[in-house]
Amino acid sequence: MDVSTSTSPVSPSLQRRPPTKAETREETIASSDHSPKPSVEGPDSLLREETLFQAWKASLATGTSATNKIVPCIVLVCVVGYGLFVHAQTSESLAQLASWVDIAIGYATTMLGFLVAGFAIFSALNRPQMFGVMARYADDTVPTMNILKGIFLRLLRVFAEYWAFLVTSYILKLLLVKGGIIENLLAHIPGMQSREVVATVLCAGFAMFFAYILLLLQSFIFNVHRFVMLGVVWDIKLEQKNQSK
Repeated sequence: MDVSTSTSPVSPSLQRRPPTKAETREETIASSDHSPKPSVEGPDSLLREETLFQAWKASLATGTSATNKIVPCIVLVCVVGYGLFVHAQTSESLAQLASWVDIAIGYATTMLGFLVAGFAIFSALNRPQMFGVMARYADDTVPTMNILKGIFLRLLRVFAEYWAFLVTSYILKLLLVKGGIIENLLAHIPGMQSREVVATVLCAGFAMFFAYILLLLQSFIFNVHRFVMLGVVWDIKLEQKNQSK
């Protein structure tokens, strides 16, 4: 009896799925045959930013996801539309805003501690030698910036914007006290409907900021995970390259 030695075609369901964009980036960085482009910045560029504001301003070049842009805008439209539809009274809108501010202060204070812990874990799981290698290659999103600087600026951006949100919440809490500045300013606006619109827009603006901050947390978690995995993959690839010599 003849035994066929031909290999049957592989089922499409068993074929290797195409790599994702993040996996392609990791493979590009870790591959010895396709090394990333050298960074045009020297080591001194890591110390260029001297304040948190300067670091936040530089981090804007790294961009943000479409979700972090679209969802807060949807929240803004929904809150404004709801307030105008039900004709919410000014006092009700201010009371609602004050309750949101209390929630925001508790949330932001707790999350800042979580972010510090996450940042410490990320720094501890990557060796200084790996940081040195990352500093020699250009970031694929911002070619004028090295990979290490891009990583830390993305993380520092989250810290800066959470801090700004917490400060904004405390300022609003001080201004929203009974008979406070906001209430007195609204009282000088002519027309009850105009005051209602202004109060509704104020609520919607804070809700938009809150939604953005909530989305920023998931971006931080994913970035820490991705960067730690990137360091692990890169380390394994370099070890395999050394063993093959």
